[in-house]
Amino acid sequence: MTREFLPSLRRLLAPGPATSVVEEKSAGPLGNTYASMTYAGTTTMWGTEGRAQGWDLDRVIAEGYERSIWTFKAIEAISKHPGALRIEIGRGGTEREFAETLDDHPLLRVLNAQANPLEPAAVFKKRLSAQLLLSKKGVFVELTRSRAGTITRLDLLPPNRVEPIPDPHGDYVSHFEFTTYDGRVRELEPSRVVWLRDPHPTDPFCGVTPLEAAGLSVDLDVKARLYNISFIDNDARPGGIVGIDVDGLDQREIDRIQQRLAPGAQHAGETVVVGSGPGGLNYVDTSTRPRDMAYETTSTAARDEILSAFGVPESIVGNASERTYANADREEWNFWQHTELPHLSLIASGFDLDLDDDWTVRFNTSAVEALEYPRRQRREEARAEWNAGLITADEYREIAGRRPFNVPHTRALWISPQKAPVPSDEQDAAALGVAQDPAGGGALPGALGQPSSSPPAVAYPDGNSTATSVVAEARGNAPAEATAEEVTAPPESTGPNVGSAASTVVQAHAEMPLVLPGDAADDVATARTTATGPPSVGDAAADVNAARGSDDKPFR
Repeated sequence: MTREFLPSLRRLLAPGPATSVVEEKSAGPLGNTYASMTYAGTTTMWGTEGRAQGWDLDRVIAEGYERSIWTFKAIEAISKHPGALRIEIGRGGTEREFAETLDDHPLLRVLNAQANPLEPAAVFKKRLSAQLLLSKKGVFVELTRSRAGTITRLDLLPPNRVEPIPDPHGDYVSHFEFTTYDGRVRELEPSRVVWLRDPHPTDPFCGVTPLEAAGLSVDLDVKARLYNISFIDNDARPGGIVGIDVDGLDQREIDRIQQRLAPGAQHAGETVVVGSGPGGLNYVDTSTRPRDMAYETTSTAARDEILSAFGVPESIVGNASERTYANADREEWNFWQHTELPHLSLIASGFDLDLDDDWTVRFNTSAVEALEYPRRQRREEARAEWNAGLITADEYREIAGRRPFNVPHTRALWISPQKAPVPSDEQDAAALGVAQDPAGGGALPGALGQPSSSPPAVAYPDGNSTATSVVAEARGNAPAEATAEEVTAPPESTGPNVGSAASTVVQAHAEMPLVLPGDAADDVATARTTATGPPSVGDAAADVNAARGSDDKPFR
């Protein structure tokens, strides 16, 4: 009798016997029962339907994991990462890096160094991950503690030898029964066992495994390979046949020709001469038939279904021939984001033991290059925005996860293509060398937050006056025809405030001599410093000579 893969699944899918049976219905719970909650006098009863009891893990491993190449590669691709990554305990921070970590904890020693005397931590975590993917019952980890309560070792128990016993008094599990290899039954308290499983939607005593959904595809893949191997080993069909008249041949010659049709892969593709009757001669090409093409189609479909059930793209298991670099990178990120990270989180959640609420156990994935894909995309977009002058350097550094400099140059927008700085305030404008012009009475056009049509007002010592008000006051108080002497005369101080725009100009001249570029500036400077000299020629010369000879009204 042939053996079938995944017998529990076959019972659900295969039709039952044709014999008539009497249907019995029961309003009570199925199987062993336990009370999960009692509230206001009402007790909710749950029943175990034995979903996981029919799952023969030994046969699943022998007929699925060890014989199906795609099942093996999918489980290897997922389980190798928990074995390679380190466990860390921390709190705060981001989803990839804790703000504060614990460097010394008993869990770190058994999960990162030596789980038990037989297994290093890397081997232990890889076996745990593979069992979680294969076992419908889940994974059972026995904890061994010292007298002080410190965890000293972790041991994986064979799932097919452990039975969770429901508690009829309110708790889900009363204890675990573990049957040892010599037939003894050990009772383990729930506090001594970490029970990990991918939860079933309705049965808390059962988990789910991708092999349950992909069971038919695994069977199809294995049997398609067996069929192809059997066909090659047993089929006597050559690559082509030539029919001839064998009436004139003796039996020995016919036997010799027939021996040319011996089965075996070593004769594939040969052309064989056989007898066809009196006067006959024909040729039949047998190298390609639809039956040969069925294997390729079946194998491809089974491969895609198995990998889809496990959530592993084909490029992850080693075949990226039909993909671009960008597509392969995106597939690797999808694998980590949607398959590996939830798997790692499920494993780590079972070891939040003896920890405060704000401390968490997590696999350290900060060095995983594939998880940088979305952050790399955001940084590239941010760099493009910075080059276009849409964001500041500090804003880019925040997006890139770096500390902002918070200086005027990094707070300003730099507009392309000349990269002209646009300061965010007057202090930054002064630091950037684009402060407002005192003579013009306003900021440079285009300053951040300051439109070019309305320059910002500048406060004067009285706290209220502005350049605009000073000029207006000067225009209203000054006579219509002011002489040069009146303009250049020293202002009469009437208080702490400046009385006119002219006095402001004179005060500025006194504090900082005017130096203008060009030939005229040289002439003016020479006239200021030279009291006597030969008279010059021209209209401007008369003014210069008058300025030289004037003692009571110096020219400024």
